[in-house]
Amino acid sequence: MRRGRPLGLTLALWACTLLYGLYPLAEALFYLILTTRRSSMPVSPRAILSLILSVGFLLLMIPAWLGRPPQIRKILTVVVLGLMAINLGLALVDLLNRPADVLADSATAITQTADTCSFPIYILVTAYIVWYLNRYPSRAYYNGTQE
Repeated sequence: MRRGRPLGLTLALWACTLLYGLYPLAEALFYLILTTRRSSMPVSPRAILSLILSVGFLLLMIPAWLGRPPQIRKILTVVVLGLMAINLGLALVDLLNRPADVLADSATAITQTADTCSFPIYILVTAYIVWYLNRYPSRAYYNGTQE
């Protein structure tokens, strides 16, 4: 009989669901709702990509949560590292393309601060997820060899 999911694995799965699934989905949907209400704003390909990646990731989380097939642990590790690289690359592009001499309003300042703060958040949360997915309790859970 299979035992329950370890607490650390549950935290790791929730963390990656929030960081790579729900947060980008909410951000993309908010942007797309704004662009549909204002016909003068073009739809950003970045919002569409974010929407597709977040929905795909949430679909991947279903077998990861259930623990079957056993290879899902390795697949999830690779996907999380890939999404981290994509998100850090996009944040870096935003950071480097930011005009330094333009005075911005408060919403722009908050967005720029959030982009800057996203670096350590993505790195630390992804490091925890990858670390815990490779620990013995997670390997045992996905392989079904818990004692």
